[in-house]
Amino acid sequence: MEILKKINNGRETSFLKIELRYNKGGFNTWTGKTDKRGYFLHVTPVDIEITNGVRIETFFPHTGAKMLIKEVKKQTEKAYQLAKQMAETEINGLCEYVLSTINK
Repeated sequence: MEILKKINNGRETSFLKIELRYNKGGFNTWTGKTDKRGYFLHVTPVDIEITNGVRIETFFPHTGAKMLIKEVKKQTEKAYQLAKQMAETEINGLCEYVLSTINK
């Protein structure tokens, strides 16, 4: 699942990229902590430009957020569909959080 939501900051190329992704868990080198296995909702501010038919996404480190939506033992279509439904209720809150951190 990928959704692009326009950011109202005066730039035509600014979006929030919203993704639901499976993570097999384990050590996270960015945080130094262990991630759980499951489906995570990611929200990242990006600039998207299309040049000569090529989509270029620019993101800025440490500006997004992720949330564990559903912890699972293995990746399955059934678990993904359930996580997708669960994510729908969390999208607005996570987007608001990310916007509050980049508008400081």
